[in-house]
Amino acid sequence: NISLLSARTHQNLRKSYYSAQMAKRVAVVLAGCGVYDGSEIHEASAVLVHLSRGGATVQMFAPNIEQMHVVNHLKGEPAEEKRNVLVESARLARGNIQDLSKLSVKDHDAVIFPGGFGAAKNLYTVYHIRSSLCSKCSSVMLAISD
Repeated sequence: NISLLSARTHQNLRKSYYSAQMAKRVAVVLAGCGVYDGSEIHEASAVLVHLSRGGATVQMFAPNIEQMHVVNHLKGEPAEEKRNVLVESARLARGNIQDLSKLSVKDHDAVIFPGGFGAAKNLYTVYHIRSSLCSKCSSVMLAISD
């Protein structure tokens, strides 16, 4: 009998029922790994923790492109090396990630882009940094305009 349950227990049961019945499918688009040249790790982790707690089904994606540039996070200065956004994003995704070209928004209820300088640098092609003129990376544009 529901009247024997406390209001809090009833609320938790109802929440569990609706979470199970209405699990959301969420795509998380990463832009590398590291605040200065990729996705900000705390933001990406927080998003993934909250989606998991909320019962969402999560798929992670990243473009298979070269990073705009690589930053040595210890020194806070550019490094003379090349890195791939998908490969670096796989660090955050523990390898469970797909090329952004595989993302179909029709298969998801939401798409989340965690922040970090890399989200701006790697998901957008910057033409004039000083005047802030940029155009969307073609793989991002294709994914979200599906």
